[in-house]
Amino acid sequence: MGHVIRMTLAGGTRAPESLCRFLVQDRTLRAWGRARWEPAAPAPEEQLGTGLDVLTLAVTAVLALPAAIDTVRRWCSSPGQGNTRVELHAGDVTVQVTGTTTPEEAAAYATALAAALQTVSPDPADADSADEPQDGQTPSG
Repeated sequence: MGHVIRMTLAGGTRAPESLCRFLVQDRTLRAWGRARWEPAAPAPEEQLGTGLDVLTLAVTAVLALPAAIDTVRRWCSSPGQGNTRVELHAGDVTVQVTGTTTPEEAAAYATALAAALQTVSPDPADADSADEPQDGQTPSG
C-alpha cells in the first residue's frame, strides 16, 4: 500500500487508541486500507526504536480517500467524541475532519489529499516488497 496518510487530533496531538480500533474494525476499510501505529521519526542511532506515536492510514488507491474520510467522520460523530477534530496529513496538506463534515467538504479534502499524495515519494518499504516474489513465483534477475 503506497498512499500513507498520518492522523492526529487537532493541533498535532496523538490520535486516541479508540480511533485506531474504529478504523481497524471498519469492514469497508479492510478492503482498501490499513490503519496502524508508526514512529513519528526515525530512531536515533544509539536507540533501537522510538514510540509508536503516529496513527497512519495506508490506502491502496487515492479513489479510497472519500470513504476513508467518511470513516473518520463517523468516528468523530460517534458517542463520546464531542466536537473532536481529526487532522489528516499528506505531504504539505492538512485537512480537518469533524463529525459535521459534509459530503462536499469530504470530497474537497479527498481531492487535496490525493494531489498531495501524488507529489509525495512512495514509501521505501512498499518498493522493497514490490521486488519480493509472490507465492509460486521466482525472483527475476
